[in-house]
Amino acid sequence: MINIYLRLDISVKLKNGSHPIVLMVTWGSNVRRKRLKGFSCKKESWDFEDHCFLHSERKNELLKAYEKKAWRIADYLDEWDYKHFVKELNRSEEQKEPTYKKLFAYLRELEKYYFENDQVAYANDFKGLTSFLEKCFTRDMRLQDFGDRELNTILKKLDEREIKGWNYLKTLKTALCEAMQNGFLKPEECPIKTQYSPRGYNINKRHAKSSSKIKKNRIKDMTEEEKEMVVDFYHTADIPPTQKKHLAYWVLGYKLFGVNFIDIAHLKWEDINNQYWKYKRSKTGVGSASGKPVPKEAMGILREYDTGGKYILDVLNGYDDSAERIHTRLRNYRANMRRTFRNLSKRINFTDDRYITWYTTRYTSITLTIEKGVDLNVVKTLADHSSIKTTSKYVGIVRDRDRLKEAMDLL
Repeated sequence: MINIYLRLDISVKLKNGSHPIVLMVTWGSNVRRKRLKGFSCKKESWDFEDHCFLHSERKNELLKAYEKKAWRIADYLDEWDYKHFVKELNRSEEQKEPTYKKLFAYLRELEKYYFENDQVAYANDFKGLTSFLEKCFTRDMRLQDFGDRELNTILKKLDEREIKGWNYLKTLKTALCEAMQNGFLKPEECPIKTQYSPRGYNINKRHAKSSSKIKKNRIKDMTEEEKEMVVDFYHTADIPPTQKKHLAYWVLGYKLFGVNFIDIAHLKWEDINNQYWKYKRSKTGVGSASGKPVPKEAMGILREYDTGGKYILDVLNGYDDSAERIHTRLRNYRANMRRTFRNLSKRINFTDDRYITWYTTRYTSITLTIEKGVDLNVVKTLADHSSIKTTSKYVGIVRDRDRLKEAMDLL
């Protein structure tokens, strides 16, 4: 009896730290494995029960299609012969007709897909990239025609605007990887260095580039004293109701360990049980099995600003009939909050015209918790990180700050 199934081969480790995905073929006492070209995964991103990717429905669909194709070929053979089976499987891959896709149209397909799967953060990234590329080029182009010259045009445009454009390049790299996996683009045609195309422009060079934009005044992580300044200002300052609400949401985000604003916007009372919030982070799909603790002060803010609608807060009530309206509402709401935070930061009297943002809540909650000696694994769970390596990066921020303080104490 022949059996065909997909598995993650943890006995083999690739250079990038991931493991190859293989097609297992068994008959009688024989076992063979055929590696799937272009597919690999790390242990923490693989579901060992269902044998699929944890956070990528598109890749899972490709895996299912490949497995079905293997079964069709096996059923087609009159007499079972593994070598003949592999030969036919390879031939079916080689005979795949090339499909040509337009770059802008393909980015909109990805945007629509992620919207439909409630991964709004990724959908917004593709929408923003499409809008930016339309300013760089007067017409759409085939994926195969997007080469070094076009990439240099993008880099030049970023330099003119005095921004790094890291998110744009990272999203573009993701789109090109998706195109290569789906057979719309060959690795040798990709102008960006990826796991499938080892030659090309390394976007990490751009990540290390410094920016002269005003964003340098944004506060990433605050000290305990600065954090208390914001909290005290929230409790004592006489400010307009809308600004008070925006600042209350900021404090709520900090008390919930820097969760994404989109996750708070979707929060419902039914998601909270015994002051534990059952959710998965929209950006990564990671969440604690036991739920995220909701402190008393956070519960107080939720009760104070409860609208009595579908969602606790007023952000999405009446705006959730389509993914497009959700995206537009979140974008406009965040823009209003940014203006509020910049105006209130002037009244809080931060030095050097610095101002808080929503992401300040995440950096601050993580760094202050690490400073107080909390175990990194606990911080990882609270921050909804998929890997302890991500959490470890914040340790460097804390150590650098401690070194500066020690140096000043010597004076």
